[in-house]
Amino acid sequence: MMNDRASTQFSTWFLRRLIEGTVTLFFVLLLTFFLLRLMPGNPFDGDKGLSPLVKQALEARFHLNEPMWMQFWLYLKGLFHGDLGPSLTQEGRLVGDMLRESLPTSFGLGFFALALGVPLGVATAVWGNETPSKNVIGALDSIASLFLASPSFLVAGVLILSFSVGLGWLPAATLTTPLHWILPVVTLAIVPYTFTYLLLKQSLADESSALYLQMKYAAGIPHTQVLMRHLLRNAWLPLLSLAGPLVANVMTGSFAIEVLYAIPGLGRQFVSAIINRDYTVVMGSTLLYATLLLVMNLLADMCIVGLDPRRREA
Repeated sequence: MMNDRASTQFSTWFLRRLIEGTVTLFFVLLLTFFLLRLMPGNPFDGDKGLSPLVKQALEARFHLNEPMWMQFWLYLKGLFHGDLGPSLTQEGRLVGDMLRESLPTSFGLGFFALALGVPLGVATAVWGNETPSKNVIGALDSIASLFLASPSFLVAGVLILSFSVGLGWLPAATLTTPLHWILPVVTLAIVPYTFTYLLLKQSLADESSALYLQMKYAAGIPHTQVLMRHLLRNAWLPLLSLAGPLVANVMTGSFAIEVLYAIPGLGRQFVSAIINRDYTVVMGSTLLYATLLLVMNLLADMCIVGLDPRRREA
């Protein structure tokens, strides 16, 4: 009976989250669409060498001469059929194809960055919690604070100047060989490393003095077992609450990093689309990022519910 009730409650919660996510996506698309249209000019303005007649024909072809509400309706109508539309500035290119081509690169960078940054952050946080040396803890905190205060483009510039221009050890552009991946992956891994270390360190410090842990030690349970089965399990919860946006941001690739390292990923494509006012590419990239963010948030909440019995009861 309890299992049936819990299953019904979970289904209701999951359905509510799906509805909330759908509504959120709609308003994200609505806001992005009208903000793009309210920007001065359109994709065919500027020094493109187009005659007025050609410009008018292109605007009519892509419905830019229609009222904005009609343009939005036509976009949603195509979206319901799985059509993200054509690029307005790249002749013959479909937005869906462009996203499919750039996603593996951005996802690959994000995967390796998470695989490097998160375990390193966990190991550093656990080591910092176990060591009694205040000097070591202070040094780790200073390094993490420096990373947190440094924007990604600054870190990328320092790494390029140091290891590529200065020492000549590593290439700094494109991803043609495994060596080309090192600098962008390290740059992108700093964000998940810093957040993992700082949040987990504070959470470990708060949980270490909990009464239930003292009872485990009093019962003669080894420290390693208490650490792995109890302390880390509860200490993960604050980090998981931020895991959704963190993973989504890293998996889609930092925009500045992809531009600086000349990586043909989603971030670089998004920046180029904004500069060229390629409405459909910007809309497709925004939709992809918002969907990934909502999915990651949902998975993170499901993990929290699975780890915390209090959340399951609630």
